[in-house]
Amino acid sequence: MTQPELWGIVGGNGAGKSTFYTTFLKPQGIPFINADVIAIEIDSENPEQASYDAAVIAGQQREHAIKQTQNFCFETVFSHPSKIDILALAKAAGYEINLVVIYLSDTEINKVRVRQRVSEGGHNVPDDKIESRIPRAHQNIATAVDLCDSVYIFDNSSFDNPFRRIATKEDGEVALHGDDTPEWVANLFN
Repeated sequence: MTQPELWGIVGGNGAGKSTFYTTFLKPQGIPFINADVIAIEIDSENPEQASYDAAVIAGQQREHAIKQTQNFCFETVFSHPSKIDILALAKAAGYEINLVVIYLSDTEINKVRVRQRVSEGGHNVPDDKIESRIPRAHQNIATAVDLCDSVYIFDNSSFDNPFRRIATKEDGEVALHGDDTPEWVANLFN
């Protein structure tokens, strides 16, 4: 039997998590558990009102996938330690854990992209939430790295060079790509 795979896509609001999934993982047939999509399915007129229920349903879907040892992907801003628990639960169930971190060089980029998403009918996130989540996410990423079989960190700050790989951890080997690796990324692997 092949080892089941969990793909966690983490990054701040507006970082490009859903776009990454659609571009790189969906073509591989990896199912996507996405609370934002579930919220739209619950209430397409006002998905923000359905966000709590959607998060609960997404949690149930993740737990079910793990119990059934099904491959899956989920996205998260990773600002709450409970998301690390998902990785740990899957690891204990024999999963290969792959973490994709999508980084933006400035929180202003996150805010602009969220506003763009709202103008296109997507969901809003207040600026203060965007700002407060990123440092917590960095802490949780640092905690989660050791649980992961593979870690891929991408800078998605530029539309001209999207998803530029800046660091990887595969088979225990760490590689930093380029000379402009952010300090917090370099510190993850020390």
